[in-house]
Amino acid sequence: MDRQRGDARAWRTRLSAITTHVAAREVTSATGAAPLAADPRQALADRYSFAEVPRFAREEWGTALVEHLEEHGFAVAAGVLDAQEIATTYSLLFDHIEARSAALFPDRPVSRDDAATWGGKGLWGRGGEKDGYGLLVDQHCEAMWYMRGRPAVHELWTAIHKGESDLAVSFDGAQLWRPWEVSPEWQAQDVTGFLHIDRRPFPAPGSSAFCRYDEKGVCHGAVGTHYIQGFISLIETTEAMGGNCVIRGTHKRYDELVQRCMAFPGVEADKVVHDSGWRPDYTRLLQEDQQLASSVLMCKLMPGDHMLWDDRCLHGNARGRGPSPTGTQLARCSVFCSMSPMRLLDEETRECRRQMARYGLGA
Repeated sequence: MDRQRGDARAWRTRLSAITTHVAAREVTSATGAAPLAADPRQALADRYSFAEVPRFAREEWGTALVEHLEEHGFAVAAGVLDAQEIATTYSLLFDHIEARSAALFPDRPVSRDDAATWGGKGLWGRGGEKDGYGLLVDQHCEAMWYMRGRPAVHELWTAIHKGESDLAVSFDGAQLWRPWEVSPEWQAQDVTGFLHIDRRPFPAPGSSAFCRYDEKGVCHGAVGTHYIQGFISLIETTEAMGGNCVIRGTHKRYDELVQRCMAFPGVEADKVVHDSGWRPDYTRLLQEDQQLASSVLMCKLMPGDHMLWDDRCLHGNARGRGPSPTGTQLARCSVFCSMSPMRLLDEETRECRRQMARYGLGA
């Protein structure tokens, strides 16, 4: 208990320091000494803060971590993968990328040992050359299933779900950022980090489902519930590299923030409630609400850490603020993993998932 109180005090101290840092930047900008960027999107990103957030040890996963997750909408579990498991997952990822690229693009296969082979449209991202999301990482490749099967990963998610150990795992992939020191085009293009929430505000007509968006804009999920999302970082995240970011506490303000986005000029509220494809413009909201924008945290992670967040929490991937690694080092390497109690899935859904795994489909 004393340790948890100490962690809480340290966390409050860090939040205070972050607030002071943001205020100092505003004063500096006002005096003209070091003005914020003229580009409004860059000015928004400049308000984000990089922070060393609490990293909860294994013995705290079922207690302090869950409490932090419920209170702040995110949490970090420390060292869920050990050094050997990290190395194996990383190696299996590149085994898969090299084999798949050789099959799809035999004239320009990827080699992990030569970053000059890492370019080319269609190789890495759904958005082409400028998007490093890493779709070459199939959701059912050996690397993903190896990671999902690690004992500590299952132990963590069992703790999150209050001891329920019969769990269904998400069919997610990985996010890989190539070093933009090798090619400037490889740097993330959206400076704001595309802060978003992976559910739609309104169900489709005749449906009671909210959904997660896949790459085709199709949604999946169930209204009235929330779930925990997450990924494991295989490398250290730094302010220079960028990466994950969250806005603490927004999971408690989900409905409020949706309503504020509906009130924007040009949004026809009476129509969007029937539009299952409508997404709130959270970037616009952040541009208009400086206090909310100043609450964006880029969280420092160590290799093997598992970042977790409530699906109602605004989150995204902030662009790095410094030089990337050089050579064949990735700037970001994260494998996504979420688990939910199996009891929530009826037999039809379970069979559907079995077929999806059989045919290599993600969800």
